[in-house]
Amino acid sequence: MINFNHVLHVSPYSKLKGGIASVIYNYKTNSKESFKYFYSMYFSNKLLNVLIFPLIIIHYLVLIINPTIKVVHLHCAKKGSFYRKYIFFKIARLFNKKVVFHIHSGEFHLFYLNSNTIIKRMIEKILVESDAVIVLTNDWKEYFSENFITTNIVTVNNIVPFQEKNATIVNHKLHLLFLGRIGNRKGIFDLIDSIKKYKDRFKGSIKLFIGGDGEIKKLKKKIIESKLEDEVTYLGWVKGDEKQELLEKCDIIILPTYVEGLSITLLEGMSFGKALISTNTGGVNRLLVNNKNGIKIEPGDIDSMADAIQYYIDNKNMIKIHGDESYNIVKNFFPEVVFKQLSKLYNSI
Repeated sequence: MINFNHVLHVSPYSKLKGGIASVIYNYKTNSKESFKYFYSMYFSNKLLNVLIFPLIIIHYLVLIINPTIKVVHLHCAKKGSFYRKYIFFKIARLFNKKVVFHIHSGEFHLFYLNSNTIIKRMIEKILVESDAVIVLTNDWKEYFSENFITTNIVTVNNIVPFQEKNATIVNHKLHLLFLGRIGNRKGIFDLIDSIKKYKDRFKGSIKLFIGGDGEIKKLKKKIIESKLEDEVTYLGWVKGDEKQELLEKCDIIILPTYVEGLSITLLEGMSFGKALISTNTGGVNRLLVNNKNGIKIEPGDIDSMADAIQYYIDNKNMIKIHGDESYNIVKNFFPEVVFKQLSKLYNSI
């Protein structure tokens, strides 16, 4: 029988910013068993990562020769993440280890389609030769099954820490919370444009809190130019107790993203029993059921975005109803369920 201590997880450093790092951090802090981790990237600085990569390879070789390591679990996004994981995949195969290739990116298909022939062959090889390929939704499972020769492709939930369901307290002024990368892809500038366009309608009724990194200067400039300093507050990168407090006290999690895997932000909000406003894209469709635990809009539709916000201003009783449904849905993403899925997978290959 393969236990978790027979599996080596290969991923970015768990304290870095980003979705995979968050998943690994949640694995580490919520498992009752001893997970083994190998960090393929330690810094946010690309040059530093390149400079230390030879040392990382040596460290990996030292770990991989350990006979107690039966499975190598590769956590992959796209581009540089894939190139690194391909090297670790080849080394794992050299030492006859089982390989689980875990695709976290909601844009992996675009990465494949836009790659040159050599990179495409590498992608095809790792998908074909891995003992299992993990995707985050059944839609992605269908896509990879139809477009690649994969013998064992499975859906495994992203993990979110268990939270006790507390009583919902709705703020007099609707508190919206956006957590994520600051940039066009996550739709944050669309959200600012939506609030700007309907500023008179929202005056005195909403407060948007933004946490994240990325195009910070552009965001701050846009807030000032739109004269939304009273309606919008940028908090920087939030974590730990500050993040917990924001999740507890907000009314709505809003993520108007264009592309998404299985959003950690939405999962975290759901674990705190929050209603959602997000888009009809990628893994969001697995988490958000329109008019059941939130409101679904099309990416870039700032008018529908404003209507969704207005709906909760006018119907504050629905915040609790939708939030309760979010909590019911997210139960399948709590650690106990996810670790059972992983254990079953490891022992099937």
